[in-house]
Amino acid sequence: MKPYKQRTGRQLELFCCPFRERIRREGNRYTAIRQAFNPEIYRLLVEDAVRQERIRTARSRRERLEPVRGRLAFDPVWMLECMILQRLLGLSDEAFCHRLNVDVELQDYLEIAHTGDIPSPKTLWKYHEIFSRHSVMEAIFDHHIGYIKSVKEEVGTKAIAIDSSFLEAPKQRNTREENALIKQGKGHTLWNDNPHKKCHKDCDARWTKKRQEVHYGYKIHATVCTVSKLIVNVFTTSASVHDAKVVEQMVPDNDTGNDAFLFADAGYIGSDIEKMVWEKHWVPFICEKGFRNQPLTDEQKTRNRMFSSIRCRVEHVFGFIQQSMGGSFVRSVGIMRAGQNAALTCLVYNVSRLLQLFRSEPQPKVEPKPT
Repeated sequence: MKPYKQRTGRQLELFCCPFRERIRREGNRYTAIRQAFNPEIYRLLVEDAVRQERIRTARSRRERLEPVRGRLAFDPVWMLECMILQRLLGLSDEAFCHRLNVDVELQDYLEIAHTGDIPSPKTLWKYHEIFSRHSVMEAIFDHHIGYIKSVKEEVGTKAIAIDSSFLEAPKQRNTREENALIKQGKGHTLWNDNPHKKCHKDCDARWTKKRQEVHYGYKIHATVCTVSKLIVNVFTTSASVHDAKVVEQMVPDNDTGNDAFLFADAGYIGSDIEKMVWEKHWVPFICEKGFRNQPLTDEQKTRNRMFSSIRCRVEHVFGFIQQSMGGSFVRSVGIMRAGQNAALTCLVYNVSRLLQLFRSEPQPKVEPKPT
């Protein structure tokens, strides 16, 4: 097995000892994360991704795959924990590394004995790149929510709500001719003479406008269980894609045989959508929409308020992401990295939501390893 960097063998720094003793006496607030998510069970998955990346890099450079020399590598599972904490705090790579240097509570949770054991921002970026290239976060999210469904059968089977939220990306300043080629899907033909500039150009993000607000980037389409307010499915597209075009990917098949309800806002209205929802054995409760010279009647408004009283739970999910997790945004380029960021965001939200549910409910059994 490939050796990894040991973090507990070095002597603790002098001025950190009193703070660590107080934290262990009063309790570390980050320790509860392991009650809802055990990263150790995904060791084979993350190690396989790192191994495949080494093989891919050696092939691209036409080199021979040799044993790693020099300083021992960081444990990939430990780096996964760093990514979860980074997304929970909503910090960039540089800001999170600075936070690790000054926050003794984070150092105690991650078992960092010396500040020399803190990874650099480039190391964090490297593991984000590896996980996004091999779809590690998507696989972890699917397995984690699958385990939750096996423990709690009502999650995602009785009532769900679908909605979307914008995932803001860094703004691109292109010419009209360049934007025209990007919209035609020919962005790969641009800036080939300047690869350093091309690596900073995002050809997958799109501009869109909603309620006089302009957005640039991507869109997170989420399916939320209205019983537990857990995200059971996530799908990432560019910001210009309408919500109604991805309903088929967001609505799962209902195989329970019981009555199940689907709630959505007026953006998902349409006879084709309702027919598809019925075919998947869901009862659609979609808010109606008024048109010019055809306003909603009092009966329709009353029905919309009744639907919205349940559908609003999906807005609570996006509100927590915006207020407590620093918002929905990406600091990367490309829809592949945006999808990894969306899966990581939803995973961290589910972990935070499970900790809230654990306060009033008994804890589930130990999560099994993925097969």
